[in-house]
Amino acid sequence: MTLNSILDKAKNSSFYLFLLNIVLRRIIPYNAPHRFKVEKVNEESLEVSIPFIKKNKNHINGIHACALATLCEYISGLSLARALPPENYRLILQTIHVDYHYQGKTKLFARFGIDEQKLNEIKSALKEN
Repeated sequence: MTLNSILDKAKNSSFYLFLLNIVLRRIIPYNAPHRFKVEKVNEESLEVSIPFIKKNKNHINGIHACALATLCEYISGLSLARALPPENYRLILQTIHVDYHYQGKTKLFARFGIDEQKLNEIKSALKEN
């Protein structure tokens, strides 16, 4: 069973959503302490939450900036892996830029989707290079 098949089944099944979260914690152990949880899977986007727990807090009792950046890396990487199968491509983060506007003081959610036009641009660039 591949990651994409679990993602597809997680759209309509709470069991496969649960299984997806277990699999992701095992294959990406670095992020396990953050307890990221995939909340929703649909055709257009993914939604992942980060709980308001001690491991994710900073010295002023808000969600740590690095935890938020890691959450963004996690969900965007998962979305790209869904569109570009990991069997064919290895994704490596080149740059990251984050603007923070508010301090997180509760469980937070991140939603990421990639439109078809941008995905086609990425695929054509990969074919050329």
